[in-house]
Amino acid sequence: MFFKYKIVLIIFITIFSACSVNNLQHKNKLNNLSILIESFRVIGIILKPYIPDASEKILGFLNIKDESRDFKFIDFKYKLKKGHCINDPEPLFPRYE
Repeated sequence: MFFKYKIVLIIFITIFSACSVNNLQHKNKLNNLSILIESFRVIGIILKPYIPDASEKILGFLNIKDESRDFKFIDFKYKLKKGHCINDPEPLFPRYE
């Protein structure tokens, strides 16, 4: 299951980075950003067993309810709905200088 979603995320990130967001029409920009935010939701759930603190921060930024942070919610039928509000971002990891 993890491998399947990892492949999907790698393909999406490759395609997304290959095209410049500035050259897309407004509707396409919003669609791509919503897909990117949904990808972060899935990444946050997948990372939970490995780096739980970072996973909690990611899912907290996205305003995901605690009961929706389990592996069964990776399925796209649980995707974020239109109009879902996300919280203000904060650093995921501390900055070392």
